[in-house]
Amino acid sequence: MTNNTRKLLPEEAIALICMCAIQADTRIRSTELKKLTYMIALSPLYRHIKDPVEYISSLNREFSGQEVEKIINDAIDALSPSLCETAYAWAYEIVMSDLGVSQDEHVYLNLLVKKMGINGNLAGKIGVVIAILNRKG
Repeated sequence: MTNNTRKLLPEEAIALICMCAIQADTRIRSTELKKLTYMIALSPLYRHIKDPVEYISSLNREFSGQEVEKIINDAIDALSPSLCETAYAWAYEIVMSDLGVSQDEHVYLNLLVKKMGINGNLAGKIGVVIAILNRKG
């Protein structure tokens, strides 16, 4: 569907923000997709989802062809301020799943901070925690 006008559910909004994060550097990495699948499988927000892979695939089919900016704006409209913070943390976790953040991914994360109105100090703390969680030794 190229002209989706329905209001997103909060869990769809978070997943779509993460899917945009996966594509931010124009390379879809299996580690990023696996991380999103794992996060959906474990999060109470998605307890009604039986098959995370099919869920991600169905969102991809539905929103394929839409401009990233429209998806982001629609997603933010569907989220409370606290869930915006959650979505940002999830997006950061996704881009860090391959143990590095590319310049394009930094641009995307900074765009989220700005559009979501996330405090810069909080965004920095989220980044530090995600880096700690992804240490290899």
